[in-house]
Amino acid sequence: MNHKQADAQAEIDAPFNQMLRQTSTDVWFFDFRTTNLKLALCHSEWLKLGELPENGFENVPESLFETGFVVEASRAPLWALFRSMRDNIENDSCAIQVVDRKGRAHWLHVSYMLVFDAHGKPEGAFVLTQTTDARKDIELTLVRLHNLTCHMRSGRLASFEANLTTDELFVCEGNWLDASGLSSYSDLEDAITRRMRCIEQRARGLRKLSSAALVRVFNEGGQDVRLEFNGKPTNSEGSEWVSLSVFMSKAQVSGEICALIYVNDMDPRRRAELELQQKAESDPLTGLYNRSAIVPRISKALAKSKGALCAMYMIDLDDFKGINDTFGHMYGDAVLSEMASHLQRIFRRTDLIGRMGGDEFIVFLADIPSEEFAMQRAELICSSMQATHMLQGEERAISGSVGLAYAPQHGTTFDELYAHSDDAMYHAKNHGKNKYCVYRQGLDKQAPMMMTATGIEYYLSKSFRENMPEYVFQILYHADDLQLAIEAVLQLFAKHYDTQHAFTYEFDHDLGVYRLKSDWYAPGTEPIGGSWAREMTEPEFEAYQARFATDGIYHVADIHGMEDDAFVATPGARAALQGAFRSKDGECFGFFSLEEYRDSRVLTSDEHDTLKSLTEIIGTFMQAKSNQARSERQSATLRAVMDSMMDAVYVIDPVEKVLVFANRVVEQLAPDVEPGKKCYEAIMHQDGPCAVCVGDMLDPMNLESTARQEYLFKGRWMQTDANWIEWPNGKRYALISSHDVTDLKNQ
Repeated sequence: MNHKQADAQAEIDAPFNQMLRQTSTDVWFFDFRTTNLKLALCHSEWLKLGELPENGFENVPESLFETGFVVEASRAPLWALFRSMRDNIENDSCAIQVVDRKGRAHWLHVSYMLVFDAHGKPEGAFVLTQTTDARKDIELTLVRLHNLTCHMRSGRLASFEANLTTDELFVCEGNWLDASGLSSYSDLEDAITRRMRCIEQRARGLRKLSSAALVRVFNEGGQDVRLEFNGKPTNSEGSEWVSLSVFMSKAQVSGEICALIYVNDMDPRRRAELELQQKAESDPLTGLYNRSAIVPRISKALAKSKGALCAMYMIDLDDFKGINDTFGHMYGDAVLSEMASHLQRIFRRTDLIGRMGGDEFIVFLADIPSEEFAMQRAELICSSMQATHMLQGEERAISGSVGLAYAPQHGTTFDELYAHSDDAMYHAKNHGKNKYCVYRQGLDKQAPMMMTATGIEYYLSKSFRENMPEYVFQILYHADDLQLAIEAVLQLFAKHYDTQHAFTYEFDHDLGVYRLKSDWYAPGTEPIGGSWAREMTEPEFEAYQARFATDGIYHVADIHGMEDDAFVATPGARAALQGAFRSKDGECFGFFSLEEYRDSRVLTSDEHDTLKSLTEIIGTFMQAKSNQARSERQSATLRAVMDSMMDAVYVIDPVEKVLVFANRVVEQLAPDVEPGKKCYEAIMHQDGPCAVCVGDMLDPMNLESTARQEYLFKGRWMQTDANWIEWPNGKRYALISSHDVTDLKNQ
């Protein structure tokens, strides 16, 4: 196995080890060649205390009966399970009875996962066993109390202990609020709600934090209640945003319900969320709203306007292409940023201003006093956009064309106003530029857009040739089949550069070599076939990638003048343009080549820059495709392991409450369950989220966080454990396992 395959396997194995350590599953390994069965990972206390053979069981499964470890009555199902392994049946399970060294019987649920060698042949199996014995009441209580306290320590501002039944307050720690004078839980509840800054938060706090409400949640099977609110302390120092968690447990003797109340600092997470939201909504160049953020805001403002007069402006810079071509894109970016600043000075803070892309801007004004007011602002836009730029003796003029439409006169939705203001903007651009135009019915027919030199220049500025990187990005981004899209883009490359042959070399994870992947010939060019394309080992490819410059481009103007047997090219090629596919960390994982068969080829600086951009775009998408394939393989194996478990196991997004995966046990309990549904709808058959969710109990700042709760489900008491798990898609979800503890409750 080469190091790339080993690294990939390590990535796949990591979440299994994490998951198995967080469950009650014992793991054994059965070697097909030696028939040896050895305990690899042990959770069950009775197994830890047992005197198992040091080197495992030999001659399995027969020795399991000879030693008395497995009772004779379980011979048939266990032999059938091992026959399934030998027949390469991927999934099977059974229930058997075993006896520990003290003579106590235990029922085990047994399943397995086949292990394959490098040639794809089974060489053994991981055998998974789960003890079905109920745990002692005291063990459950101690584990629950430990989990309820240890995972809330990070960022704690204050903690309190109270008796909800008797309304007593025992312990107050931390300086988040002044605890002097607090003698009861009711006093604490009142002090906490007074820290909440808005009326809605206080009303919600009173509803959820009263002792009666908390006791009701506990009696319905819940064990915790959590709130987040803005609660700055009286000393003006500390956290703006905090989370409050109430954990409850019933005293063993008196039956009174006690509570642990924690106040934790949420400011870092809230600030990070706000920063991410701002980045997602802002155009990085101008700081204005981007397209995805401005459209819903305008739609919402229109819905709230209730027929009031509103105005929408579409603004496009005139002759901006000349700025980019003469002074460069960095200078052009500075001009766009300057134009954005002009717009911000013209309009109010409450007006909506955004960049739609390229050199197009949009402005929306709600509840304006008159149409004359809107037209005055349009004149200000035109005058502010008009400027002359000079650099090193070169001079270029720039201006702005503005289209204006009114609501409700010209439309009441974003799409209607956008289309009409855009029509008006094009009308202004094609009739002199540097002016504004108000939309009117039949504008296109009364003043058709003439293809004058100005109009032709505008359309050429938006052509495929000038915006090839943008078009390629859109093609790959919206592709259903990325491999087919990449091949289509390679054809565009070849046609754009007027070459006759295009191909790619990519790493084959199964074979561990670099080999020909895509191969395209222009019409009229006779295909040579793939026999010329040799496979390259990793060391060979590492030596080959040294040819590429730091920008990832390798250009051979005349192949016939080369004396290089290692150069990858087809027989008869005269010139080649090659681009390296690189990951974010700079690792090269493949390349493409465009070949010229007719003559030698010199690459211009513009062609070089465009090729560099295109290479980076395709490399990014190819890396995403590789990551997705690895994620799918990892996900399939994870699902197989969880399907073999006897507990009800499922995975959710704890923020969105969306079900990611449910094993076969969950599917049997809730036949309608399927990924993508809300977990409370699919499993609990509720219209809204559970009053207490074990996933919400996990500390988002602590990857080792665990949680536990008990609740009634269809008349049975269920114990549910939650842990964080890194899912193959790179996201962190909550892994939840649940099993029946009704018999324990009845003891």
